[in-house]
Amino acid sequence: MTAHLLPRSISTATSAVIGATSIAPLYSAVVTLGLMHALVGRWTPVVLVAAVVPMAVVSVCFARLDDLYEDQGTVYRWAREAFGEFAGFLGGWGLWLSATLVLASLAWVTADSALFALGLDPGAWTTTGVAAALMAVFAAVSSTGIRVSAAVQAVLAALQLVGVGVLVWAMRTAPVLADGTGTADGEWSGFYTDVLTGGELTAGNLAAALLLALFLYWGWDSTFSLTEESTTQRAPRVSAWIALAVVAAAYALIGWAYVPGASVGSPLLASLVAVSAGASIGTTMIPTSRGLMSMARGGHLPRRFVSLAFATWTTAAVAAAWMAFSGSLFDDSIGIISVLVALYYGLACAAAARLARTAGTRALGVAGAVLMGLALALTGWEYVLSATWVGVGVALVLLVVPLWFLLGRGRDPLPGAHERAPHLESLRN
Repeated sequence: MTAHLLPRSISTATSAVIGATSIAPLYSAVVTLGLMHALVGRWTPVVLVAAVVPMAVVSVCFARLDDLYEDQGTVYRWAREAFGEFAGFLGGWGLWLSATLVLASLAWVTADSALFALGLDPGAWTTTGVAAALMAVFAAVSSTGIRVSAAVQAVLAALQLVGVGVLVWAMRTAPVLADGTGTADGEWSGFYTDVLTGGELTAGNLAAALLLALFLYWGWDSTFSLTEESTTQRAPRVSAWIALAVVAAAYALIGWAYVPGASVGSPLLASLVAVSAGASIGTTMIPTSRGLMSMARGGHLPRRFVSLAFATWTTAAVAAAWMAFSGSLFDDSIGIISVLVALYYGLACAAAARLARTAGTRALGVAGAVLMGLALALTGWEYVLSATWVGVGVALVLLVVPLWFLLGRGRDPLPGAHERAPHLESLRN
């Protein structure tokens, strides 16, 4: 069974491109800024800046853990080493599930905005079919290996940089709707412009906005899934920090330009958002499939998941099913994903607190775990009776228990799975 992994083949620059396109700044801003404004109103720019702090803390924890265990499974491997096999399985489940759900959202937005750019309005099921086809195309590219994926992403990343400039210009020049509802005739807008008054700055609203901000920045950690394919051990962390810095600068521009109620839309803008979301489909598949491969290598999934192609196509199929049958829950996907991301980020920070060799890193690990846990707790307390996405997110997390008994036990790990830096040669048999 061939894994199609290429040891020591990805440079820092290439990895940074993958990290930045994983975040998909255009797509993330379009689907999240309006929701964040509805929660905290004029405090939205402050929350955007504040969200960089927990991301920096988590990224340092990832870097220190990668020093100890160079593994493409990232939080799966680290949680397993720190807290045991079930905790590792939980971390791997949280990472895979969050990425799979966002793939559905990415594919839908890509199809919807691309069809608008072409002047078409085919209906929900046709859009779903186009989205599934797009997901299949990117799955085919991703399953061939990292070099082909990296070449495609380099082109899409350049288009996204141009797109950020276009979005900033469009928001500053767009007409503002007087009643704050809908969009002007013939216009397209991914912004949630129907809720514009802004919420009160309560602890729950702030926590929910911070969780949404996690979604805005989420994706930089995809560079650590390439750790075994990177040319140097420092490449994943350096490229992650480069990606975070570039995207933070882009968000600073977008946040400055954002005008609630602006009717932002044109075929050009829609096509740029499609490029952003489409690029992230490909890059999101990279850590998702490699996480499954690591879990199979460690004996916590069937052996067939050691294949890059099988892991990638399985993920694409589940994402397409969620997109087709989730119904009204699809609108809550951003919140659900934020819950799952906070879970596995918090678990990684807790693992850093347990495994780190220095007091400073242990303190950062504790701080990161507390921040993630506090955001989850405050959000759940504020919205326990009103927000579907909190309940669904918790339910999806709890699915780990039956899956652990069905899939996660009873297999011996492959050779090298428990070493500090597992050998890729064991995957080429």
